[in-house]
Amino acid sequence: MEPKIAIIIVLFQTPEKEIQRLKKEIDALKFKNYQIYLIDNTGKNLGYGRGLNLGIKKALKDGCQLFICANSDISLKKLTGQIILNGFDKYHLWGLPMRQNNKIYYGGLLDRWHMSGYLVTRKRKTIDFISGSLMVIKKEVFDKIGFFDENYFLYYEDVDFCWRAKKAGYKLGILEKPAYEHFENSKNNPQKRNLLEKSRKKFLFKYGNFWQKIYDFFT
Repeated sequence: MEPKIAIIIVLFQTPEKEIQRLKKEIDALKFKNYQIYLIDNTGKNLGYGRGLNLGIKKALKDGCQLFICANSDISLKKLTGQIILNGFDKYHLWGLPMRQNNKIYYGGLLDRWHMSGYLVTRKRKTIDFISGSLMVIKKEVFDKIGFFDENYFLYYEDVDFCWRAKKAGYKLGILEKPAYEHFENSKNNPQKRNLLEKSRKKFLFKYGNFWQKIYDFFT
């Protein structure tokens, strides 16, 4: 029996035509029991993680058991609901291949010295994190480890969440195909590099050991 599915999309200055496009693409997935939660961060930009948490908490109250957390700058055209649900019996949280800037990525790994995340371009048996642009998460994961860390304004909230999930014994993975499209609207943001580095430092100081911090400082 298909679980009740929450589809949570965080918006920020998202044009109405893009919102309607996303709704049509979600409807085309043909899930039997789902609800869309659009969290608009435009007025008070509280960060991506907090936006997701607002949607997750609403969905939990509505009895949802499976959560699809996504950016607004993606396309789901090549997917079906059944393809997404193929991960249900394999993983506790999972993603799909992501096409971005004409490359396909299969989740990410961590550089253990700098505690920095990077995307990989080939399928691997194990990964360290799933891109926050599209994550599928079972309810039990939130029940055990809580929500996204809202101390990250942008970036690394997905890395942090996956790190905690793995430490709690949950299985992560990326499905084989097809890829969804991530337009990466943020690539034109002049603050992106600074925001990424600020979030990486938070992750390093939260989880890194003494030697990792010293190594990062001197390199």
